[in-house]
Amino acid sequence: FVRLAVALAVFAGSVSLLAQGQWGNGPIKVAIVTKGHNFDRDGFFNFWDSLGQDITWTHLQHPAALEFFDPAIADTFDVYAFFDAPGRTAIPGPDGKPTFEEPNASAKKNLIPFLQKGKGLVFFHHSPAAWNHTWPEYGEMIGMACDWGNPVTFKGKTYPNSGAQGNVKQHITVVNKTHPITQGLGDGFDIVDETYLCPVDEKAKGLIPL
Repeated sequence: FVRLAVALAVFAGSVSLLAQGQWGNGPIKVAIVTKGHNFDRDGFFNFWDSLGQDITWTHLQHPAALEFFDPAIADTFDVYAFFDAPGRTAIPGPDGKPTFEEPNASAKKNLIPFLQKGKGLVFFHHSPAAWNHTWPEYGEMIGMACDWGNPVTFKGKTYPNSGAQGNVKQHITVVNKTHPITQGLGDGFDIVDETYLCPVDEKAKGLIPL
């Protein structure tokens, strides 16, 4: 009875959230996950609004966002777009060593069943900084990990604090030219943007590298 009540409460909360926070009118349902890093809210959400004929988007914040890893409600969305970075704030532990926020236990348990749903997962900008101190499998799912204020452990190896530099001229090379999301990009393109220095698993399966 307790589990049923909790499930009903989560479902009711999810329905309430969706009723209050949907934008766009397209057929593809997108969950936009944030929290843990400041960003230009107006500019970011205006971008999603510009896709309104293709998508309907809903803004989810942590910790509530992790509830949708539950396979029972994961089908609420077709795509999950992450613009988040939770779990980076160091808190002194009893022994003086830093400790970090952890995701809830159910999210960790639900990760593999959630991935087996085959949803589209898009990780933007600072999102590879999420949970890398307390949930190593999450970083391996993304294929990289970073943290600009603390050393990073990725795939069992420890790296120094990540680096970042803004306004860098870059040429982006399209590696996988056959995937649907890279169609129309040609061999590559030039941009001026921020760069990161952090460990990346270039051989990770299922990732669409640029």
